[in-house]
Amino acid sequence: NPINAVAELESFLRGHSPIIVFSIPFFLWLALIEIFNPSRFIKLILFIFLALQQGLYSHATMIRSELYSLFFWSLSVFFLAKAVKRIKKQTFFLVITGIFLGLCFHTKTQTIFYMFLVPLLFLLLTDKQKEYLVQPKISKLALSNFLFFSLLLLAGYCVSIHPRFWTFTQTYQINIVGVFFSVLFFLLWIGHKRFPALEPLIYLSSGWIGTVFTYFLIYARPKTSLDYIFYLAKTLYFRSNNQDISLINFKTIMNTISAAISSNPILYVATLALIINAALLYSKKRQRIFIVFIALITFINLVIAHRGYLQDDMIRELILIFLSAFFILFLLQKTKKYSLTH
Repeated sequence: NPINAVAELESFLRGHSPIIVFSIPFFLWLALIEIFNPSRFIKLILFIFLALQQGLYSHATMIRSELYSLFFWSLSVFFLAKAVKRIKKQTFFLVITGIFLGLCFHTKTQTIFYMFLVPLLFLLLTDKQKEYLVQPKISKLALSNFLFFSLLLLAGYCVSIHPRFWTFTQTYQINIVGVFFSVLFFLLWIGHKRFPALEPLIYLSSGWIGTVFTYFLIYARPKTSLDYIFYLAKTLYFRSNNQDISLINFKTIMNTISAAISSNPILYVATLALIINAALLYSKKRQRIFIVFIALITFINLVIAHRGYLQDDMIRELILIFLSAFFILFLLQKTKKYSLTH
């Protein structure tokens, strides 16, 4: 009976949700501990602060792709912390971070601003950590990333999706997502020679692209894996926009943001205040620019992650809660009156 198979699969997937819901704040907690090394008391308070998220636990019995996406993001933050603290193995951890960022984005494209937040945090934490030099192998790697992504786009454009492969979209065209990432990989390639400090981002992008090879770990037949890789490229980078763009204007954007903030005003105001205070404490202009971009990403995410019919606060609030914890620890570290360590 095929219904029994579906019921068993549903039960199997639901069994994962509580584990994932617990794992997301757990890995974020480990990442903050790795970066700031606080005392035991602060570790305990920090874990309680991260763990008590209504937006997460309200989905503990549901099958949501968002949970998997945020789980991969939490792993990327964890390995990013490793990359920040372990300079000798930084390249390895950056590639692993990129792989989990790719899994995060390809699982749920609404988490795109979560993905952008990770390299900004890395640049903020490692500003002038070491000097980067122009290396031929890095230029070749950046070129390989650009060429591979271009070939992936070409394959996605040319492939015909099997009728039994159900998607949300029946028509396909060049969209802004594919154009954006093409330009991004191109700029990393040509910009590396002028700005050698882009080297960590090239390693991140290599891991991000390498995400597509994880399909070969799932399917026994290589042809099936290739088909799904090409289907992924077509449905993601050539998906037509069915929404009426003319309806998206300043008024609707402001209404969306105000509705999100009114649902939890203390969290939004507190996060913004912490970000502003952190920016004032940084002495370097470049670090302040990074923080400004972090703030912009955080609040633009309110619009991208908004889906009113689900009353979904999970994607909107996790990024705010994490950044609140991050900048609280940063401010405590900068304040001589308090000590983070034992």
